[in-house]
Amino acid sequence: MEVQRPFGDGLGRPAGDAVGHRGGRGEPVAGVVDGPPVWYRNCMTIQIAVRIPDDIAHAIDGAVDRGEFATRTEAVRVALEGLAKRLRDDEIQAEYERAYGAIPQEEWVGALGLSLLAAAAADEPPFDGQPAS
Repeated sequence: MEVQRPFGDGLGRPAGDAVGHRGGRGEPVAGVVDGPPVWYRNCMTIQIAVRIPDDIAHAIDGAVDRGEFATRTEAVRVALEGLAKRLRDDEIQAEYERAYGAIPQEEWVGALGLSLLAAAAADEPPFDGQPAS
């Protein structure tokens, strides 16, 4: 049976000695798994290290100081999520362009769709800002 121990010493350093072994003398301890517990490894995101110019670092620090983000990590994560969304949207757009370029939509299909949408919207009661009951 493997023994799961807390990862690290609470100061950001791995548990064990300088070479990362849990035995403290350079040899691994039988039955002990190095690294974070299994539950953590299975849900952990990928960690990357990046170098950024000073001006970008200062801009991120300013955003954190103003309370726009809790940490630098959150600021970078939000920026990367925005980039990933833009890349996904670009891929979707390119696929639509490829598909409709290969088999263009006929004019009457678009006109019919717009007229049906207008008719459906006309049948809706005006929105009063309150959820439907």
